[in-house]
Amino acid sequence: MKKIISLLLILILGLAVVGCSKETATQKTEEELREEVKEEMEAEAKLKEKLKKEIIAEMEKEKKEENNVALPKEEPILLSVKMTKDEIVENLGNNYTIDTIEDMDGYLDTRIKYPDIIFTFEYIPEKLPGDAYPAFIEILSNKYQYNDDIKIGNHALDAIKYCENNFENVKNMHSAKEEELPDWFIYKEKNSSGKCIDTQYVLSFTYNTGERYFSKDEIGKDVIIESIRFFSEYD
Repeated sequence: MKKIISLLLILILGLAVVGCSKETATQKTEEELREEVKEEMEAEAKLKEKLKKEIIAEMEKEKKEENNVALPKEEPILLSVKMTKDEIVENLGNNYTIDTIEDMDGYLDTRIKYPDIIFTFEYIPEKLPGDAYPAFIEILSNKYQYNDDIKIGNHALDAIKYCENNFENVKNMHSAKEEELPDWFIYKEKNSSGKCIDTQYVLSFTYNTGERYFSKDEIGKDVIIESIRFFSEYD
């Protein structure tokens, strides 16, 4: 913008110079004056055209620079599986929907649904207590993050490799050999002092394929993380 203003000032000064030259040329013949005025008008037209091109080029450059300015990166909201119902609402606010059903064992299942994250609580009392911990959490976007480096949209094999390096696999108690489930992990979190502690939650995933896998060999390179889930080990 400063350069554009400078170019406009140059144009104004150029016109002023032409005007001054006319005033100082009163002693010349009419033919000489006409020739000088013609030359000055041609010079003025060339200057105006040159400055016009420079102003347009400068404006296009500034517009391009504005378009290339990176938007500030939105940091994810950091959460913990050890947050109670009241702590969740305190951190995320009241912009949620809620529904409750009774399961076959007489427990009440209440689902608190925020945009892109869902908390499900299981309890016996008629009213959901504020100090209840969620039995199930499902993250549907990268707006929220727990104590891990996994993102929605990651390749499944990359996310599984990360988990193998940081957590223990859950064993399939329904198999004869109790083989490890490839994408279920015993989730741990760092406490306020930075120490990793057991949470009694399992970390797992859902995929763009809609499939459930019992071996890493079944997971193709094109399988993508669609949601991240935490659920209580006691479920």
